[in-house]
Amino acid sequence: MLYSGSYYYNSTTCPSDAKTYAADTYGNTGYLLMDKYNESTCNTYIGTAVFVTSGVCEYWVNADLGVITTLSSNGSIHLEYFLDSACTYSSSLSYDITEEVLTSHSCDSAAKFYSNSGGSSTSGTGGSSGVSVGVIVGIVAGVLVLILLVVGFFICRCRRKKAKRQEQIQTPSTMEQAVMATGQFYQQPISPAKQSTHSTTLASSDRKEVSQLWDDEVIIAARIPREKVIVQQLINRGGFGEVYAGSYNGQRVAIKMLLPERKKSIAQVNAFLAEVKLMASLEHPHIVQFVGVAWDSLTDLCVLSEFMTIDLKALLLKFEERHIPVGFDHDKVKMALHVAHALTYLHSCAPPVIHRDLKSKNILLNEAMDAKVTDFGISRERVDATMTAGVGTSLWMAPEVMLGERYDDKADVFSFGVVLSELDMHSLPYSFARNNSSSGQRLTDTAILQMVAAGKLRVRFSEVEPHSMAELGLECVSLDPRQRPTAAEALYQLQKILANEVSLPNWTRKPHIAPSPSHTQDTMPSVNVYSDPSCGSIVPVAMIIVEDSSCSGSGCTTTTVLDADATFYTTVSCPSDYKAYAVDVYGSSSYVLMDVYNDTYCDSYYGTLVFHASGVCEVIPGTWNEGVITTMNADGTIRMEFFWDTSCLDAADAPFLVTNEMLTSHSCDYTGARFYSNSRGSATDGTEDSSGLGVGAIVGIVAGILVLLLVAGIVFWRCRREKARRQEPVQTPATMEQAVAPSGHFHVATIS
Repeated sequence: MLYSGSYYYNSTTCPSDAKTYAADTYGNTGYLLMDKYNESTCNTYIGTAVFVTSGVCEYWVNADLGVITTLSSNGSIHLEYFLDSACTYSSSLSYDITEEVLTSHSCDSAAKFYSNSGGSSTSGTGGSSGVSVGVIVGIVAGVLVLILLVVGFFICRCRRKKAKRQEQIQTPSTMEQAVMATGQFYQQPISPAKQSTHSTTLASSDRKEVSQLWDDEVIIAARIPREKVIVQQLINRGGFGEVYAGSYNGQRVAIKMLLPERKKSIAQVNAFLAEVKLMASLEHPHIVQFVGVAWDSLTDLCVLSEFMTIDLKALLLKFEERHIPVGFDHDKVKMALHVAHALTYLHSCAPPVIHRDLKSKNILLNEAMDAKVTDFGISRERVDATMTAGVGTSLWMAPEVMLGERYDDKADVFSFGVVLSELDMHSLPYSFARNNSSSGQRLTDTAILQMVAAGKLRVRFSEVEPHSMAELGLECVSLDPRQRPTAAEALYQLQKILANEVSLPNWTRKPHIAPSPSHTQDTMPSVNVYSDPSCGSIVPVAMIIVEDSSCSGSGCTTTTVLDADATFYTTVSCPSDYKAYAVDVYGSSSYVLMDVYNDTYCDSYYGTLVFHASGVCEVIPGTWNEGVITTMNADGTIRMEFFWDTSCLDAADAPFLVTNEMLTSHSCDYTGARFYSNSRGSATDGTEDSSGLGVGAIVGIVAGILVLLLVAGIVFWRCRREKARRQEPVQTPATMEQAVAPSGHFHVATIS
């Protein structure tokens, strides 16, 4: 068959066992076998597809798609679908199949996976009888590298020894040059042999190309030293490039590179540079921050941006796996608001910037669940209204872009409406339509796009309140671009919804103890919660502090919560300064103190909660039947996860990150709270600093000094040893006798 200018050939067989047939057909060639099912529980079998793990674009005849299947070094497999046989336009569907899934053949994304590279390619009853070609090649390559290293080590060592002997041992012929017939005393420097040096440079043609590519002043200004970029593990791979986690100057960054086969194309490199130039010109809190671009040659070109924790698509997949209820809560509306901020900024640039590939995978989230837009690979500055290139990712693409018509920034608004549907439903766009066609067959992406462009299909929203979110989303995906709101109008609507129609996350609900109207009391009752009956053998798991004019202390009391099936032990104290009291109670144990206010401006004080940063499940005082896990991160930030139960099994909201800036400045957070901790900044009102160093800091300083002294001692010992070796040949009697001329005069030959 002829497709996109290329011929493909197929044959049909009728095997009784698909897995055995695949193993016989592919032999030692790596492949991925995918059993597809109708539902996520993998009950109703649909069919099987097999792909070669070649890492290059292959044409999938049955689905009329291109596909790239890549086997990673850790045994996982990345499978990505494309809308064309050249794998140019990525579709919305991709799989990251872990080695565990390949081995256990567990149900994953309505499919079961098998491979001859990981686990058994049959039903799991037998294993491979031999070692795969990849393993053999890896072993042989490893042995060869080891042999080369050993040989190189000994060659270098022998050369160094030979060079030292040439410098230290003065031959008779050399000494004879130092003796003059006149018997005069003089000094003659003896120079060691010249050593050749080698340097790696670009060929003249490469230099010419580089000078042409890097002539732009924006790119030159953004360049950073390539040797300071440390590339670590691979975190994502697409049809055009790879993204690695890494570091630069101690900062954790995401490092994007072109795929090896793409680096050979000057056109691809130029497109990559265009993305770099655009990223360097953008600066907004909700656009992923550009760090720099680095290269030594065309083959190691990379662009650095701030590291983000997870993308929205992956987060929503987790929501679906954990059966999180659909609908919009505070965090989801906040994410949508952040994206609308980014689009408003892009569309207000001069000229406006159209993203053209907005989708959930290109929206990244940090630990505080702040959303930022990324991937400007096909973005364009709009200089006129005649852009007609069909670009973008199909399922998020506006109808006018699909049809090759003129489009403007309203194309991004359509994609934003599709993202709102994802946020609501936790599923890919139009997933409801794939299995519900009148013919009973699964709809292909092409068929879905045709229905969307014809106005016969659009994304769905749940019936969960607030309904205004669904109304906004449906306006955004209007078939007529003129009926869609602008990004600024969508932003305004989201601000109103966030302020008036959605409640704050569960953890910000106030303690169930009535507060006084103002923060003026000399003493405030502090309820300390313990997990041990002695109320004091360990630090409290939590504390709750509220204003009460009639504070009276009490000893250890048992509190049983029937609906939580749990027992806690509490004491009541009446400190005059509750922040100083928390410092005294917790000592060197890490904690976070949260002042809660009645308003988002932190004007009307409500009460205080203190949590031990133990990293394990603790009860929330005041509610008593809910739990929290408070964890101190290595960078000084604090992660808080809130749960509906005291066993911390039923997550209430997305994790909340207390940043270093929040802990240091004690600024009012959008939830109406201020944060303090003994791990960062002052645990008091900010007027006092800690007078001493923590145990960890002291141990680190002492260890550093000891290591420094050890290194200095080793260097000093080696210098003394080398000096003794250099002096030894000169001081021997035989050498001294050679330095005496026949005339009886003493001559000195200086070795330099």
